[in-house]
Amino acid sequence: MQIDQYKEIHRNHPGYGQGGNAHHFYLATIMYMLGLHDAIDFGCGKGGLANQLSENPGFTCSRYDPAIPGIDVLPNKTFDIVVNTDVLEHVPEAELDGVMRDFRKLSTNAIIIPHLAKATRILPNGENAHCTIKTPAEWATMFKRYYAYVYELPHHSTVHALFLCSDQERNIASLQGILELYAASKKEGLHHLLPLGKRLEKAIRLIQGKNINR
Repeated sequence: MQIDQYKEIHRNHPGYGQGGNAHHFYLATIMYMLGLHDAIDFGCGKGGLANQLSENPGFTCSRYDPAIPGIDVLPNKTFDIVVNTDVLEHVPEAELDGVMRDFRKLSTNAIIIPHLAKATRILPNGENAHCTIKTPAEWATMFKRYYAYVYELPHHSTVHALFLCSDQERNIASLQGILELYAASKKEGLHHLLPLGKRLEKAIRLIQGKNINR
């Protein structure tokens, strides 16, 4: 990964790396339904998503990002699950195996959401920020080299793919159904389903014991 390029971007653009919240519902729902409570956000940027996950009762989410001072050392411990959103497309192809081996050091489970297209951001060296573009099928093939089970799950974004990777076989039928409904409610042009998405979010928060008036 071109770490120096991202260190420069983070220094000069305080708002960079604050994204990820569009994925929060997917991550929180998967973690809750699988009983996984202790996560690490690998490539967390400024940590907004990790903070949001940690707000869920019973959840903790640690932060790691090699371009952010203070959280740039890989923890020497294991977690229930690695979450990784909008990161792998920034990693040069030759370095992907090293990153995947780091995932495996941290956990035998991962939720991975890669971006599937070129970025609008250009790095200080003039290169596109997204240097590794793959189809969902190509990402799945790569992940299967590291995990016994790889499930592609629904996501409303046409430029993202959502994968649950694990060494343990999972019964994902109920999870698949919830995420299909949620993704459908978020898709452009299906405005009549938007209240359904809000109800799903509210139901999950209620189950988790959160304040449903938020």
